[in-house]
Amino acid sequence: QQGRFCKMSQSSDAGKTEDLHPPIRLAGEEFRASKEFVAGTHRAMDPAKTLERIRPHLSKAGVTRVADITGLDTVGIPVAISVRPGSGTLAVDSGKGATLIAAATSASMEAIERFVRSRLR
Repeated sequence: QQGRFCKMSQSSDAGKTEDLHPPIRLAGEEFRASKEFVAGTHRAMDPAKTLERIRPHLSKAGVTRVADITGLDTVGIPVAISVRPGSGTLAVDSGKGATLIAAATSASMEAIERFVRSRLR
C-alpha cells in the first residue's frame, strides 16, 4: 500500500527485504512505508497531505498554534514553529522546509514526536 504503513514483505532471497529502507519496529512487528514524495526530500507523502492528516490531532498533543516565523531573519527559508504551552519540557518546536506548508508540517510533527516521547516515561 503506497503512502501508508504496512507490514514488511519478505523476498524469497534468504529472508532479505524487497526494499533497502530500514523498517520501523513496533511491538515485535516490522512496518515500512514507500517514499512517494521526493521533491528535494524523501517523504511518504506530500507535506500538505501530511498536515491535513495530522491537523485534527494537534490539540491532543497540546499544540495551540502553528506560526510562520520566516520573516524573523533575512535568509528567507520558510520556518514555522508549533507551540505547546502545557508541555513539561520544551514548549516550542520549529521546522523548516522548501515551502511554508513543508515548514509547518515539520514543526507540527516535531511537536507530536516530543508529545509522544513525553508520554513514554
